[in-house]
Amino acid sequence: MNKKSMRTLLVLSAITMAMIVSPAVVSYPAGIQGVKDSGCNCHGATTSSEVVPSITGLPDQYNYSESYEIVVSFVGGPTSPTNSNQGGFNLWVSDGELLPSDATVQSYNPNEVSHTEAGNDQTSWTLTWTSPSSDRNVEFILHTNSVNGNADGANGGSSGDMWNKLTAKVSPPVLVLEEADPFVVLSTLILVSAILLAFTLAYVFYRTNPESFTWDYFAPWIADWLTTTDHKKVGTLYFVAGLFFLGVGGIMAMMIRIQLAVPGNDFLTQDQYNQFFTLHGTTMIFLAAMPLINGFANWMVPLQIGAPDLALPRMNAMSFWLQPVGALLIFTGVFSGQGADTGWTGYAPYVVSETAHMGTTMWVAGQIMLVASSTLTGINFLTTIAVMRAPGMGWLQMPLFTWSILVANLMLFLSIPAFGIGLIQVYLDRVIGTAFYDISAG
Repeated sequence: MNKKSMRTLLVLSAITMAMIVSPAVVSYPAGIQGVKDSGCNCHGATTSSEVVPSITGLPDQYNYSESYEIVVSFVGGPTSPTNSNQGGFNLWVSDGELLPSDATVQSYNPNEVSHTEAGNDQTSWTLTWTSPSSDRNVEFILHTNSVNGNADGANGGSSGDMWNKLTAKVSPPVLVLEEADPFVVLSTLILVSAILLAFTLAYVFYRTNPESFTWDYFAPWIADWLTTTDHKKVGTLYFVAGLFFLGVGGIMAMMIRIQLAVPGNDFLTQDQYNQFFTLHGTTMIFLAAMPLINGFANWMVPLQIGAPDLALPRMNAMSFWLQPVGALLIFTGVFSGQGADTGWTGYAPYVVSETAHMGTTMWVAGQIMLVASSTLTGINFLTTIAVMRAPGMGWLQMPLFTWSILVANLMLFLSIPAFGIGLIQVYLDRVIGTAFYDISAG
């Protein structure tokens, strides 16, 4: 090979290597917006404790419409003063206005700023924040990324980069209470209601027999109520449970009305409103109204037809205890912040879609428990009315209330099987991936 060919080959090799290597040293020159919730995912999947972001210059308590010079910076991570690019930032503020102080910072809107191409080779940036003119708790969310200088974005050269997040809060001159999470409020009120119910039960026992108000007498009294099969006591349990959940449903109704009381209110988000609406309807119908009806039926039907008890006393007790189990499943999503959001009717195919919250699965499971409870209750009442009437009492001699329970349970058996089967199909679709409500599967 002559020298000319050798030189040509070397030049072509150099050009080829430059084309391969050059993308690995080109990074995104400017910052990006909209990372308040998602984070700097292009610089790593999760936050890294090796990167330590900071905000200096923020007051503990701001003055109205006053401008503050603040500095955002970071230390740590793979950055080095010898790198062509060292890092970047994104700062979001809930209130007030952020303004760049020099060419290293750019503004996307009054609430969000980031670095520019000129600010990509440093670890500290200066900007100005103008505080709001009214009393608001202000939140700052800062994301900083530390880069090793090989980021090319499109080809994954950002491997080895790190980022982290910092949240800071500044108070107004007049103290403003933080908005409580609606699910925390609901859970607290449910807990308070349960405690008040427990105190009420203890007071009832005390009033019944003040001289024997000790645990030795109280424990058997509670155990008798929890294990009873007597129709009157089971009916009383239905009353207590129904009134308790009537209060819970009422609490959710008041929280819905709080959201609707003022135009543009943000007490409940859109998702939370759908969840409260779903749980309110479910609670009022299945956990309040139906147990109260069953309470009246348990008390009145055997007495009106001359029966000593219901035909199936143990099934009667089981029917009641399925309701607290179903309620616990239904409200599981509340305690995790992901309650069912499909409406209390649970329309398909939305109820099986990926957009429905995970709490929907537990809501469906709880509904299945309530369907089982209603089915067993219906069987019990129909059997009792059919075969345990007093001698000489024919169908036309039965009181109207007993007739109403008979007709209601007959109507229940026209609807509850279809409802229960539909719920089971929804549960299977959500848990094991069947296709009962999958439109694409026909």
